[in-house]
Amino acid sequence: MGIFEETAKLLGGVLRGHEPLVGGVSARVTALDLALPDGGARRVVIREPGAAEWKGPGRQTARREFDLLGHLHGAGLPVPRPLLVGEDGEQPFFVMEFVEGTRDLPPNGPARMAELLACVHALPLEHAPALPEREDPIAGLPEFLGPDRAQLRARLAERTVELTPRRTFLHGDFWPGNVLWRDGEVVALLDWEDAAVGDPLSDVACCRLELRYVVGASGVDVFTRRYAERSQRNLGELPIWDAYVAAAALSSMGQWGLSAEREAHMRREAEIFLGEAFRALMM
Repeated sequence: MGIFEETAKLLGGVLRGHEPLVGGVSARVTALDLALPDGGARRVVIREPGAAEWKGPGRQTARREFDLLGHLHGAGLPVPRPLLVGEDGEQPFFVMEFVEGTRDLPPNGPARMAELLACVHALPLEHAPALPEREDPIAGLPEFLGPDRAQLRARLAERTVELTPRRTFLHGDFWPGNVLWRDGEVVALLDWEDAAVGDPLSDVACCRLELRYVVGASGVDVFTRRYAERSQRNLGELPIWDAYVAAAALSSMGQWGLSAEREAHMRREAEIFLGEAFRALMM
């Protein structure tokens, strides 16, 4: 019996169909349609972390993300309710409720995303599942810049950059593709595989770059201002994180399965974003 049929049986139903869902690149995500004994129907989602292979094994990831969703759902955050986890087979997986929504960013999307991110960062770390620590951007940035950006590496080495130590709950991959919308409101924040503890500005910078691809600089400004208002955080150290996420994106973008046209657009925007971050750092 395959994991789709097994899942249907564990949930008290019979598998009637399945459909791959578009979204992430580090996991296989599939919607399962179940027939229930009372004649009803149910749709759930099975997520197989690491199924795409490039991010490595997903056994620990499946359990961590399952436990984390339970914690977040209990805290009232808009996340799918986790239903069951399978860790014993060859491919680990977990199952969560299906949430109806669209990934199309509404006009108020940047502002709503900023408000949502401020809520994520306000979550207490106490009683949350154990999470990894976010990498230090000052240590990681030179490697992402690579030999073809020797001038930027030299400029970075010439300047002393210090970050205020912060330990905040992080989503880890906060971008429009991980948010579901209905009638202009957020109905689910998805894909907590990269959740971590660390500087909240890492999430802010990640979303700023992703919004740059979709809505341009004006949408980025709306998001940044609203986040600052809601979180009451000082964003003065944001340029180092902007540089870090842009350099990281440029170094790994080729693994994301993008069309040539899309990748070219994103590379252009990321290069501009990286340049802006370095100009701010050197001021």
